[in-house]
Amino acid sequence: MTATSTASKTKATDGWIVFNDTLTSGNITKLTGELTVPPAPSEPEQLPGQLIYLFIGIEPGPDAPYGAIIQPVLQWTNADGWQMINYYVKNGKQSQASATYDVSEGDTIGMSIIGTTSTLPDGKTQYSYVCSFSVNGVAETDYDITINTEVPFIGGFVTLETYSITGCAGYPNTEKTTFSKINLEVDGVVPTRPKHDGCVWNLTPSKPSVSTSMCSNIEMGVVAYKAIDAEFDIYYQATS
Repeated sequence: MTATSTASKTKATDGWIVFNDTLTSGNITKLTGELTVPPAPSEPEQLPGQLIYLFIGIEPGPDAPYGAIIQPVLQWTNADGWQMINYYVKNGKQSQASATYDVSEGDTIGMSIIGTTSTLPDGKTQYSYVCSFSVNGVAETDYDITINTEVPFIGGFVTLETYSITGCAGYPNTEKTTFSKINLEVDGVVPTRPKHDGCVWNLTPSKPSVSTSMCSNIEMGVVAYKAIDAEFDIYYQATS
């Protein structure tokens, strides 16, 4: 069974489509992952502004004074195709971003967020994060961004986010994208949850109801869920 086009529909699916997350008890000092650039959508012009974002990311906790996310992003637009970019978004607005870097189907993308802490002259703790990516094993350091904050980022995510997609054919024209080699450290230490067999990610990824409105095929499968070499599959097409 393959995806069925619904491009004639005008309602778009916007937002986080599927994701897995973890909420830690300390500052995330490392979140890394790897994926392969998928094919472009088979119907790339469903609506103006069609966007696909695939990323890992970190956020401050629910008690933080503001919402924010740091994320190396593989993004697709009809105008520019696949590109890599590093983002820092605070309170829903882009605060920092690198330039875009063109990539191609089949390229291997490494994504990385590394956190450190320092003590400021007034005695307060500063949390610093370097958001970066590599392409086919080459670190593209000219595109790194560094974010300094007054709060720790304690939540981690692996996410598919889209905008202006009206049907399954607006997603990458492949069965799935695999996020692999997902490695997490908190306060410089690999976390474990012994009562849950060492699981630090969710066994059942989140699928907001918005994701079923236009393409019910979208799913996230959990291959491995511990802090070292976790792996998740994002499925775009149903399989027979």
